[in-house]
Amino acid sequence: MRSLPFSINIIESIEDHRRFELFLKLNYAVADWLSYFLILQSIKFDILYLYNVEKTVDRSKKPEVIAKIKQSFEESEAVFIVNQNKMTVVETESLRKQLKRASSSYFVCKNTLARLAVKDTSFECVLPHLEGQTALVFSKGITDSAKVIQEYATKSEGKITVICGGYNGNLLSAADVKALSQLPSMDELRAKIIAVIQTPAQRMATLLQAPASHIARVLSAYSKK
Repeated sequence: MRSLPFSINIIESIEDHRRFELFLKLNYAVADWLSYFLILQSIKFDILYLYNVEKTVDRSKKPEVIAKIKQSFEESEAVFIVNQNKMTVVETESLRKQLKRASSSYFVCKNTLARLAVKDTSFECVLPHLEGQTALVFSKGITDSAKVIQEYATKSEGKITVICGGYNGNLLSAADVKALSQLPSMDELRAKIIAVIQTPAQRMATLLQAPASHIARVLSAYSKK
């Protein structure tokens, strides 16, 4: 019976250990909840910062915002209208970076502001399509931009879809944008042109470096044709 107090101590220590584990789990749960809360608050802030929500635009600043959008229309070679649905901040930033490398910019604003800005520009043809959850892609490289948008739309599983585009005063359908995306980019075209130009020059350089007897044989062969 003398061992009983010792056994009670063991039981008590086990219970204390369990309580301590429970205490730690509760603390971790609270810490996780706080982390999620802070993340959500950060995302909320990013959304307000990244998206030009009309509520955050003071009425006195609306003319300034409209003027900025109009300037983007006027400085662009082409404009694409896309529908975005449930895109995260990370996904939006990823698309922005890809478009930036293609000499383009991704802009989200209220359709009411976009409709006012597009008036009296060469892209007024897209005005009827500015409805719903739309975003604007201002492009200075039409084929490169079309490639990025179309590829992203294919991979995004419906989060972004191409509505239409505008180029040189003409309306481009979604099918037109897809066809544009399949054209060679400017870099690819330049590479092909350089290859075509350099090929005869390379052949001539090789010929000139060859021995005189070889050149004579080549010229003789051409004369017999």
